Amino acid sequence: SIIFWSLGNESGTGRNLAAMSQWIHERDHQRLVHYEADFAGQYTDVHSRMYPTLEEVAAVVERDPASPAGTGPVALSGIPASRLSPGQAAHVRTLPYVMCESLHAMGT
Repeated sequence: SIIFWSLGNESGTGRNLAAMSQWIHERDHQRLVHYEADFAGQYTDVHSRMYPTLEEVAAVVERDPASPAGTGPVALSGIPASRLSPGQAAHVRTLPYVMCESLHAMGT
């Protein structure tokens, strides 16, 4: 079964990916759209990070605003997702979270 559609991998972000997401949403109302570089969840339905640290996972899935992890950045410093506004970070915390490419073999 197809669970959700992916817009690709490591291709930056921008209007073309947003247009692809819109095209999919117009044709398939049952499945979610995923793309790992839509850090703010502007055009996808799932938040995703490649190779997140445990601290990043905790920061994203913590939904309690009273918790320090629930109000801060959703990624480590230097990662584009760490530059989200508080409102964008709050939105990301409402999305399902997927760890994509959490482990693979490339000789590393």
